[in-house]
Amino acid sequence: CRRAESMGSKSAGEMRFWTKDQYLRFSDEIMDKPLSFHAFETLYWCGVREGELLALKPRRFDFERGTLTVAKSYQRIDGQDVLTDPKTPKSKRVIAMPGFYAEEMEAFLSLLDLDPDERIFPVTKYLLSHEMARGSKAAGLEPIRVHDLRHSHVSLLIDMGFTALAIADRMGHEAADITYRYAHLFPSVQADMARALEGEEFRALTRAVEEKLGKKLTTPDVGTLLGLYDYVGLPSDVIFLLVGYCCERTAQRYGPGRRPTLRQIEREGYTWARLGLMDQDRAAAYIRDRQRQREALPRLMALLRLGDRPASPSEEKYLLSWAAMGFEDAAIERAYDKTILKCKELKWPYMNKILTSWHEKGLHTLREVEDGDRPAPRRQAPQPQGAQAREDMARMERYLQRLREQSKGKEGA
Repeated sequence: CRRAESMGSKSAGEMRFWTKDQYLRFSDEIMDKPLSFHAFETLYWCGVREGELLALKPRRFDFERGTLTVAKSYQRIDGQDVLTDPKTPKSKRVIAMPGFYAEEMEAFLSLLDLDPDERIFPVTKYLLSHEMARGSKAAGLEPIRVHDLRHSHVSLLIDMGFTALAIADRMGHEAADITYRYAHLFPSVQADMARALEGEEFRALTRAVEEKLGKKLTTPDVGTLLGLYDYVGLPSDVIFLLVGYCCERTAQRYGPGRRPTLRQIEREGYTWARLGLMDQDRAAAYIRDRQRQREALPRLMALLRLGDRPASPSEEKYLLSWAAMGFEDAAIERAYDKTILKCKELKWPYMNKILTSWHEKGLHTLREVEDGDRPAPRRQAPQPQGAQAREDMARMERYLQRLREQSKGKEGA
């Protein structure tokens, strides 16, 4: 994480925040728990406070307009759940949601099937801190506080080139507070973009991406593309493959004509960089492998008695990892049976532990699993050999002879 001394509050002390790459690594590790995942997505991409998050209800989301209304804050007072007015009058605000986040939350809320006035996240701040620590450790990141995700959101907006006034409206602050507290974070993003656009290669890449996505890139979009090109270091031909790959995935998942957002492309781009897909040959081979694995998704969903519906992003992550491990269907079905017997329902993390354990042991077919699950045969005691064997047998014979003599003596008496 990055650190900076807070300029706005004597009590705030050191300000800590994650870069976007660090947050994306963290979020990948907590996708196994949908409630935690969507809570942290809300904190990072909308910049709300913890109390504001915990007070959110379904009716505060307007998916037609793409907005989220912050009107209350959650507190625990005398053992009771209490919803109060937010921190300041300016904290009551309407936040424009990123398109990808709105889609995530709409799908999540449809699964929860809550009443409009039920709290979406009926958890404690302690649980959020616990999940923060768990995800940080799994991602190999230095942990930060849950509240520091709010600082991370401000840092992201500053890096994207937004003004202090625009950021203040989103965060529920005064513009002067944003300028004072975060002045040291305002970088020369616009200058970096201008320099990149002077290069013919990046200009050509921008035009090609616009044509592929069927839209004119906004200034933040160009900043995201620049991050993949300049900061992450992906070559332009690899980025073009990346965009095409994301377009195909989005069309497969949501239907023809749907296009990915630059944020979705960026998330996949960071994954490619971590996998070392820095040239066209490696990227193309990766796409072919993923396509083969993706073709197995409907079959695996049916195998797990989940019908013919598409896999959710979290489910897809598990299924693709199992396909990459090379399991045959019968082995996956055996892991499913074990999970149902133990948990009485499909628990993805539990089933993943079974399959990961088998994979680490090199067990990928049903025969290998059955052989590997059998208890090891009892080892027989080694038989003495040679001179030692003769000596042991002689000692045993003497011992038996003494027993016979003792037995005869007792009979004579």
